[in-house]
Amino acid sequence: MSPVPPSPLRILVVCTANICRSPMAAAMLAAASVDRGVALTVSSAGFLFEGNPASDTATKVMRERGLDLAPHRSRIVTRQLLDDADLVLTMERRHARDLVLKFGNEEKVHTLKAFGALVFELTAAEHEPSIAGVRPLLRAAAIARSGPAFLGDGRVDEIADPHGRSARVHRKTADEIAAAVDVIASGMATSQEQARA
Repeated sequence: MSPVPPSPLRILVVCTANICRSPMAAAMLAAASVDRGVALTVSSAGFLFEGNPASDTATKVMRERGLDLAPHRSRIVTRQLLDDADLVLTMERRHARDLVLKFGNEEKVHTLKAFGALVFELTAAEHEPSIAGVRPLLRAAAIARSGPAFLGDGRVDEIADPHGRSARVHRKTADEIAAAVDVIASGMATSQEQARA
């Protein structure tokens, strides 16, 4: 009898309005996980609107990358969405602060870029011991994150809002998101392989 595969990891991506950055990041993370054979369920939400489509420029820029945001409709983040997620990734520190202050669950909330940096560090070849499994990787990242990680503004680990700006600015934002997503998906794949070894 073959072992039952683990249930997909549930990731919630959060930005301000859920019409630019978070749907872009969710689409890229879902695609990257498929490419690397990591079982993820990715969704997104924001703080402002319910039922709005992704912005035209975000949709256009994602179409250039072969990803379709046309079905997307914005959602307002709720306690249930946060509780149901195994990992919550935000675009800015203020998003993380607002979520933690309102809903708790601090151990599962990270900015996208900071989580990418932690995953890179924790799955680097020289890191000992290696982390076997995606869920243990999440636990290790929660422990490794500094206590005041969400205080102040963190230009290094934040992705600026491109809404209302040019397609060129949206492409820059997409490139920033893609760089973090690539590190996260690769690190998760590495941890998954360690668990199978």
